[in-house]
Amino acid sequence: SGCFSEFNFFKRRGYDFKMVLSILVSMVVSPEKTVNSYIGSATGESSLMGKDVFYRLKNSSSVCWRMLLWHLALRFLKVTSEDDQPGDDSPRFLIFDDTTLSKTGKRMEKIGRVWDHVKNSYVLGFKLLVMMYWDGKSSIPLDFSLHREKGKKQERPFGMTKKELRRQFNCKRIKDSYTAKRADELDINKISMVLRMFYSAIYQKLRVDYVLVDSWFTCEALIQAVRSVKDQTVHLIGMYKFAKTKFEYMGKELTHAQINNMLGKPKRCRSLGYQYKQAKVLYQGIEICLFFSRRGNNDKWKVTLTTDTMLTFKRLIEHYQVRWVVEVYFRESKQLLNLGGCQSSNFDA
Repeated sequence: SGCFSEFNFFKRRGYDFKMVLSILVSMVVSPEKTVNSYIGSATGESSLMGKDVFYRLKNSSSVCWRMLLWHLALRFLKVTSEDDQPGDDSPRFLIFDDTTLSKTGKRMEKIGRVWDHVKNSYVLGFKLLVMMYWDGKSSIPLDFSLHREKGKKQERPFGMTKKELRRQFNCKRIKDSYTAKRADELDINKISMVLRMFYSAIYQKLRVDYVLVDSWFTCEALIQAVRSVKDQTVHLIGMYKFAKTKFEYMGKELTHAQINNMLGKPKRCRSLGYQYKQAKVLYQGIEICLFFSRRGNNDKWKVTLTTDTMLTFKRLIEHYQVRWVVEVYFRESKQLLNLGGCQSSNFDA
């Protein structure tokens, strides 16, 4: 209950924050997944709450959902850490990834078309960026942001016609309110949001050993951020694909493909079934290790980058496989918890 003490001021017609929020959360795991279906159910009909009670909470500019999520996550981690064995030094991971939240209503506020890598096409909806924490036993989301993609066609910003944009729901927000900041994040670069979330995790004094990302998020800014942490040693592990980036290797500025060609015959990791090569290089003054791997002779080389130059190839793959927990989280949350199922016109909801 301490997590909700800061929201005691939020009360309308006798219904306090904790009561309304608990009902909203219970909807997620009940047959009534939405407010309308709950109101029409036997449970909802026996309650005196109308739908406006729930939407007033969901649309409120006074509730910082990010802070609430942090309160719950830190409380969870504190309780579960009590079961840790003395001397437990298993690595802790921060995982960043995004997923598509598909929608069906073109009149939703700030809706647009985004690229879905699974369907390999543009879909109506938002991109959800999540920071996940893995402590060796549990995975828990710590922070999130929603994004849209403007695209390159000026006549169709966000993949919408100007007529469709004019017909969208529009809500005036108080400047610097929580909801106004959320709306502003829609058009902030996802790399910038990853850096914000990472620094917030470090500020909360979470133990972090590795940051795991796919090739979309692996960049110089994140490498610099990870290695700039003073209070603990944090390393980055990420896939890499940018062909023109130059690394300093053996006194020369070379691309990863040129470095791969210089490494000669690959080694074999029989337990994982990989061929691999590795090279220690300098990138913007930071020592990193590039691993080149493939399954067979006909497979294409994939590049994995890490700032932990002491990692073996097998240990690198074992660490990077932890990133799969965020994919499981997205799949199960969409299938079982109705993630992205809200069809409200107001973006705040």
